[in-house]
Amino acid sequence: MRALYRLLIASGIIHIGIMYSQAAIAQSQEPLSLLQIEKVQLQGFTSAVPVYRLSSEFASSGVSLGGIGAGFIDLRPDGKFHESAMRNNWLATKPPPPMRLNLTIGTGKDARSYTLLSSLPEDHTAVTEYVGHFPIADLSYRAIGDSGLKVDIRAFSAFIPGSLNLSAYPGAIIGLRIQNSGKVSQHLSIAFDCRNDLERDTLQQPPAKWTLSSIKSQDTVGFGLGSTSARGGYALAASPKGWSAHAGLVAGSKEGERGAIMLTGEISPGEEKHADFSFTWYFPSWQKSNGAQATNRYSLTQIDASSVCQFLLANRAALERAIVLWQQAIYAREIPDWMKDALINSLYLMVRKSVLLEDGRLLFWESLAGSNVCQSLTTQLFYSAPILLMFPDLQKQSLMEFSKLQTSDGQIPSFLTGYCTTTLDPNKYQKTIGSAIFSLLCWQTISATGDKAFASSIYPSAKRAIQFMMTLDTDGDGLINEHPDEPNGTPSNHFLDNWPWHGTSAPVAGLGLAALSAGSAMAKSQRDTEFEGWCNERLAKSKAKFETDLYTGSYYRLFTDPDSFKQSDTIYANQLLGYVQTSLSGNEAFLPDEHIQSALKTVLAKNRSSSGLGVIAGVGADGLPDPSGAAQSSEVVSSDVYSLLLAGLYATKQNGDQETRQSALLLAQRTYEAVVSQGNGWALPFVQSAKTGKNISGAHTTSNLILWAIPLAYEGASLQGRAWVGKR
Repeated sequence: MRALYRLLIASGIIHIGIMYSQAAIAQSQEPLSLLQIEKVQLQGFTSAVPVYRLSSEFASSGVSLGGIGAGFIDLRPDGKFHESAMRNNWLATKPPPPMRLNLTIGTGKDARSYTLLSSLPEDHTAVTEYVGHFPIADLSYRAIGDSGLKVDIRAFSAFIPGSLNLSAYPGAIIGLRIQNSGKVSQHLSIAFDCRNDLERDTLQQPPAKWTLSSIKSQDTVGFGLGSTSARGGYALAASPKGWSAHAGLVAGSKEGERGAIMLTGEISPGEEKHADFSFTWYFPSWQKSNGAQATNRYSLTQIDASSVCQFLLANRAALERAIVLWQQAIYAREIPDWMKDALINSLYLMVRKSVLLEDGRLLFWESLAGSNVCQSLTTQLFYSAPILLMFPDLQKQSLMEFSKLQTSDGQIPSFLTGYCTTTLDPNKYQKTIGSAIFSLLCWQTISATGDKAFASSIYPSAKRAIQFMMTLDTDGDGLINEHPDEPNGTPSNHFLDNWPWHGTSAPVAGLGLAALSAGSAMAKSQRDTEFEGWCNERLAKSKAKFETDLYTGSYYRLFTDPDSFKQSDTIYANQLLGYVQTSLSGNEAFLPDEHIQSALKTVLAKNRSSSGLGVIAGVGADGLPDPSGAAQSSEVVSSDVYSLLLAGLYATKQNGDQETRQSALLLAQRTYEAVVSQGNGWALPFVQSAKTGKNISGAHTTSNLILWAIPLAYEGASLQGRAWVGKR
């Protein structure tokens, strides 16, 4: 069969690969002008830090304020609160309740009012500059009339690596700093109001009503908004220190309809005044798609939104100081400046995409703009690094949850059911790679944490998963094969759903080799010499076959399927995925070094987009995009670019090939900067345009968190021993 196949190819009867009829990049579009990173002195930081300064026109996304699994409200560069998921509505974000923060200078006819923050579409705010460094958004208001006042706002939520409890509060702190550089004193009034948008069903018996409760203590003044039908509510509070303070029902509104806080005071020439607010929410329980009740973790430490408000205000200084400290540690790293910004701001995904249950299980939605698959193993492979580096217990719990769902033949489902409404079958969807990725993640977690108890508990499931994985080798060559649902390969059964691959593909077979390597390491750690030998025997056979079938002499072709007369010589940007994951795991590479180097150079030369914005996912020998997977093959897949950079960093650390290293770094930098320049720094895409950098699909895709593996690769290090070991 294979001899016949090669004869037909040679005669031209069968066309190899894909027809590259046109580039997917629209040449008529103007190339993107990229923002430049600047060194800026931020409040509380000991030295200037590299950031991208944004004006109000970059309003496509903003820092997500909230907690891990606690919901969020986003604050964008236009000074507006746009989207929120405070009421467990992760898959259907909506505007937050109507609210506005106003500053009034002077009294009577001379009074001048400025809107600083708002969630109302018709409002125009006075913000002039925005710097986001998650979980902080710094806003500057430099043109407050001719008052001589300078106003800055720092809005932030608690996100402290290593402390899950502190990182899971449903709320945000909003701090004002007002400086009087003029020559006269000014009278100030700061008003923060919020309208109740909760259910008020008059058909109920008795009818549901809005409620307004008071928050008042020596250190806090504010109010809570709720309704007798809603299971939860909001709260808004302020620290009255240095101000005359009042909070309550807005004049003329119905009971519980709208509350406000008013702070008044004088500011003298040369004086600086501060005003701190907190806005919080509390909706502790929700119904899963299977009908069962779920409870959010934050309900274990707080009883309502008012208690969250008081906690955040009471600990405001300590929380801000802790955030500044961990960010300063990243800014001090010997890595490129763009990478520092990418590392810090990509963490917004941990708030934007997460559910944190009462029992400590962390779940991520696959995409808020597309599939509602929950806790996909594929995306977990890409975001494993930051979870292990910051909250390793969450990774352990996730893997144990998957192990409970293992089938009798050893298969691991590709995602968790019961939390989402997808019709996909987790034992059929991405079947080809689910068990391989599970095994890889098990070893990465064991290697990173050194947790012997976890290793003993998870090893039997990982072993059975690898044994099942090898049953997907349908032609007996030692390499796992593609298993598309339909003969034409659509939908695909790997991590790029729209791109048909057949037979043996370099990325999927490479993950299989990485899983065998992980299995050998796990078996050795458990003193299971029989299974260690089993893995090594298959690894030796399959890596030789990998070279024979897939290496072209300069790179690894996308796939080959002689039995079906299909082959693609497409140059795939992430063809070294298995090598990358093996390197992250701390295991020895299974590919020849010279072939890794050659594949890297080929991708960097051929897949580079004409605009220079990253690398196109798949191209032919002529450098034209492969259209067979639509945008997934013909445009820039962000996580592919960052994975390619990891391969380049690991491969060049030893041989000192600075040209390859710098080329990979530059293309990754331009990929990230293209997103930022579109205003999408907090809407990280799955696929972006190779010409313009615009998001094409999958905003808020968690696979972008593979960025957190880059500092390790930059040093040539693995995850081994790197997990956070402090208190939770």
